[in-house]
Amino acid sequence: LALPFAVDEDKWRHALQAVFDANPFLRAKIVESNRTWMEPFYQVIQRHAVASLEVLDWRDRALTDEELQQALEILVLPTWTVLGGPLTRHFLVRLTGQLNIAVVAAHHSMFDGVSKRQFFQQLLDAYADKPIAATPVSILKKWVQQRSDATDSRAVIDFWRDALSQSEPLGNRAAQPGAAVVDHWELAAD
Repeated sequence: LALPFAVDEDKWRHALQAVFDANPFLRAKIVESNRTWMEPFYQVIQRHAVASLEVLDWRDRALTDEELQQALEILVLPTWTVLGGPLTRHFLVRLTGQLNIAVVAAHHSMFDGVSKRQFFQQLLDAYADKPIAATPVSILKKWVQQRSDATDSRAVIDFWRDALSQSEPLGNRAAQPGAAVVDHWELAAD
C-alpha cells in the first residue's frame, strides 16, 4: 500500500496494534498439540498479540520501479515458519520523506480480497484517529463453524493427499502426504 505522505512511525505502530486488537483473526497462530490422541496442529486465536512492525529505511537507495518490485518480493518471499509464530509480518518501507510503503506478508489463511481491503482501510482509519469496528470472536467462530459444516472434510483431505502424493516432503508433519489435516479451529472466548 503506497502511503504518499510522511508517516509517524509510533502512530503507525499504534494504528496497527489497534487493528490487531479489533480483529481476532489477525491474532491467529498455529500451535502443535504434541499429543498422539489429538490433531497435530491447531490454528488458535490469541486473546492478545503484539503486532510486529519492521521499519526499513530505503531512502538512500535510488530504485527504479522494477528494482523496487524485486526488493519488495525479496522482503516478503523468504521461507518462514508459521508454527508458533505470527501468521502475518508487517513492514513500513521508507522511500522518501513523503513516500512510504506498507507491506504485509501473510499466510494464505489470513486474508481474502475483502478482508485485505478491510485491513488496509482500518489501518488508514486508525492512523487518522477514526474509530474502527471490532470483530468479536463469536462472529469469527460462527463463520468458521458454518464453513466447516459446509465443507466435505473427507473430500478435502483426499484431494490434498492425492495432490501431494508425488511431492517432496518439506520436513514437517503437516506438509507430508498422509499427515493428519486439521479442519477446525480452537478459539478462545471473547
